[in-house]
Amino acid sequence: MISITPVRLTSFTNLNEIRDVLQEYNNLDKAVQKEGWPTDERLTKRWYPIRPYEFNITQRETGTGEIENFIVAEAYTERVKFRKFWFKADDEGEENQDDENEEEELDDQVELVPKKERITVTRANCIFFELNAQIFCAILLSPGPKFKRIVKDLLPQNIWGETIMFPPEFQMPDDLLYWLLNKFINGGRRLGNTPLVFIREWLGFHGTTQDNTHRLTGEGEQISAILGTLAFLFMNDPLKALSLDIQYEDERLTTHYGINGNCKIDESEYQGVIANRYIDMDRQALLILLIYKKIIPSIVGYYDQSCDHGEWNEGLRREFTEGIGQTIIQRIRENH
Repeated sequence: MISITPVRLTSFTNLNEIRDVLQEYNNLDKAVQKEGWPTDERLTKRWYPIRPYEFNITQRETGTGEIENFIVAEAYTERVKFRKFWFKADDEGEENQDDENEEEELDDQVELVPKKERITVTRANCIFFELNAQIFCAILLSPGPKFKRIVKDLLPQNIWGETIMFPPEFQMPDDLLYWLLNKFINGGRRLGNTPLVFIREWLGFHGTTQDNTHRLTGEGEQISAILGTLAFLFMNDPLKALSLDIQYEDERLTTHYGINGNCKIDESEYQGVIANRYIDMDRQALLILLIYKKIIPSIVGYYDQSCDHGEWNEGLRREFTEGIGQTIIQRIRENH
């Protein structure tokens, strides 16, 4: 499963600019301004090239027939752990805690453990791509401290300009996720025809009060098996994420869509034109571009059309949440 969280780089409009910045500012190593830290040990904060890409603009043909451009790079950053982890006598505790601004007084103990034991490391592959004359960086991490660490340490404003975490272009609000469920259960599963976007399966959800993973295809015992998990719909529980098997034209992809534009892609479930053409980073990059340049914009566009045409609104959402129980029960009866 590949986790992705996007960032928009507002100061750039094309990948040539990104290539130049990566080549010029790939080394952002930082001195540690803490008493007792060896002066010759700097924190490594760097962009590393990934062979054979080497910070160059890569071109690949997608499953939908276009030639897409992207840049891949590895982000690597080190942070200092709490001072109590620096010394051999105090090497127990949580290894993930770090605080570069901690101001504790130096202990009497002076024998340091190796640097690798005094730091935490965060690393992630990143895909830079262009959409509508804007540049985005897809960081292959889930939202959270590690993602924010990469943004802060390796996309500093003095070099990269303003960065927007969770760009609004890719956000899928709670109401849109309910619209998708309604389309799957009551709307024939087809979101639109140009391009063709079709929900094959509903695989799970992440709600405010509960989570569940299941496989709902709309037939037989599978519906009965997940009936108890649908209580969140009756309560109109806000959704945080939805897992769907979606077909976009001839491309079929299982994806976990978060409300902030973050995604998880099950690469092993992909079925499409490039399934046997590309492997490793090439395929991952193209699947990420498929999500962010094709699938999400199409879903958001069809949702906006439904709202504009009065095919989805607060009243219809209420009808959906109130009627879902009867619909599921009826389908169960029909299959027994």
